[in-house]
Amino acid sequence: MQEEYKITFFKEFSLSQGGHLILEGPLKSSKVFQLLQYFLAHRSKSFTKEHLIELLYGDEFVDNPTNALKIIVHRLRKQILSLGLPEMEYIVNYNGKYGWNPEIPCQVDIEIFEHTMKRALHPNAPEEESLKLMLEAIHLYQGPFLGNSLTESWVIPMRVRYEEAYKHLIGRACQLIRKKEDFILLHYIASHGLEIYPMDEDFSREKIFALHQLGKTKEAIGEYNRIVDLIFNEYGVSPSDELQSLYDKVAATTQKSAINVDEVKNFLEEGEDDDGAYFTNYQNFADSYRFLVRGLERSGLSAFLMLCTMVNKQGKLLDEELQLAHASDALKTASKASLRRGDLYTRYSPSQYLYLLIGINQENCSIVFDRIEKHFRKEFRGNQVNLKYKVVSAADIKKLFGDKRGQQDAK
Repeated sequence: MQEEYKITFFKEFSLSQGGHLILEGPLKSSKVFQLLQYFLAHRSKSFTKEHLIELLYGDEFVDNPTNALKIIVHRLRKQILSLGLPEMEYIVNYNGKYGWNPEIPCQVDIEIFEHTMKRALHPNAPEEESLKLMLEAIHLYQGPFLGNSLTESWVIPMRVRYEEAYKHLIGRACQLIRKKEDFILLHYIASHGLEIYPMDEDFSREKIFALHQLGKTKEAIGEYNRIVDLIFNEYGVSPSDELQSLYDKVAATTQKSAINVDEVKNFLEEGEDDDGAYFTNYQNFADSYRFLVRGLERSGLSAFLMLCTMVNKQGKLLDEELQLAHASDALKTASKASLRRGDLYTRYSPSQYLYLLIGINQENCSIVFDRIEKHFRKEFRGNQVNLKYKVVSAADIKKLFGDKRGQQDAK
């Protein structure tokens, strides 16, 4: 009896038999391999010539599409045999329809995933059995469907469908796991999701909740800071109210009772050996700013807010994603090197950084900006990105942004 072929589509494509890898992705972006993947992903079906011509060529002009398809199928048959597979008919033609030979035994991850999910979500399935099957399906999902394939139009809807199914499974599994109060398992499932979708707030909330319940409050706060920074850096938005509310609950129970004040001091000083200015997320920056402004009135100290914006040669905000990412990293490094240890800074928007400069006069703010710009030029090669800035007294923040956050009017 012929041994089964094992085929995977999640994360990347692979074809193996008996533990021997025959073919793995990412494959060459050719119509031959596209057709192979399509047949294997729909191996119980066969397709008309018209359907396959539309799949392979779309709006592309082909002089003789029927003949072109025959050539592709012929090349595919030869390519399969060149992989060292036994001589047999892998691609069959039934009544003018092409497809993968259903007689060939195959074990396909997406088929197992769908079958397992269907059983797991059956309304009559007992909770224990349902959860067990959900975990099996979740484990099968190692990444997006053909994650390295970016152009084939047929891939996108399948990728979206399996992603939605995976996220639904994790959501249902987390509900059942919370009822069982198995927070180790909850942490594992949430972490599995975050490995694949690191910016998913739902997964992050489950992980934070699990860590908090396990008494790992520092790790829970660390995960909160990670997801907040990631979402803000990618989309320029603040955390959702639900995530912020969870963080507040975690933070409210952060500390155990201390024996003495030295113990508290040691905790607060952890991680404070870094030289240079202190970088934090926007939420923490805002809290620090509000606290400082209250003290300025009676301390006699001066403090200024400086908003530094990255623009192109025409003075407009950067919109090219890769260029913006490189420029932002360079400005973050330059800021840390240019500011004093007692200064605070944060990324305010995808193209802006905000600085809280303490114990400085307004005239010296321009010197600070010059230092930042000088270090930025060392970090970011090329002259296609410029910096501009505006500075105001920390007690008069409205003048920095105008009526709404993000509006800038730099010098």
